Amino acid sequence: MKYTVAPAEKSTMKITITFTPDEWTAANDKAYVQNRKKYAVNGFRKGKVPKHILEMYYGKGLFYEDALNLLFGEHYGAILAKEKENFTEVGDPALSVEDISDKQVVLVAQVPVKPDVEIEKYKGIKITEYEYTVTDESVNKDIEATRERIAEKVAVTDRPAKDGDTVNIDFKGTLNGKVFEGGIADK
Repeated sequence: MKYTVAPAEKSTMKITITFTPDEWTAANDKAYVQNRKKYAVNGFRKGKVPKHILEMYYGKGLFYEDALNLLFGEHYGAILAKEKENFTEVGDPALSVEDISDKQVVLVAQVPVKPDVEIEKYKGIKITEYEYTVTDESVNKDIEATRERIAEKVAVTDRPAKDGDTVNIDFKGTLNGKVFEGGIADK
């Protein structure tokens, strides 16, 4: 496997990875072994169909996608580790296949990278400084508001109701000695 790294547009790097025919064949064989149980052909038990028969039935490129994913997965992390001094990857790459032939397989990854930033003319900028004064009264007011917001209701039966308590009242309203609609409330 060989690779080249070149800057691309808009904070991306172009990594071109070229695999040898032997690497490509090994990846195809590995993809076949991982996926052969998915395919059935008359005259063969499921999962026991030879690779060349599957390729005759379903096409030569049957295992290409899985083989490309295997090759990329095996080598991409190592490439990033080798190039960590040159750029910092910040997202998932956009992959494309540039060439698939018996002589070579070429993958291209467009990788978003951390941009190089140059800060200019930062000296002499005036910044307005704000000073905030926090009083004990404002702190206590905020604490009391928080207490009220998170307070839980607890049933109190050992004292009479007082200001600030929530009270449930049972009542029965009548008009001319008869109970009217909506005039009864039980807790």
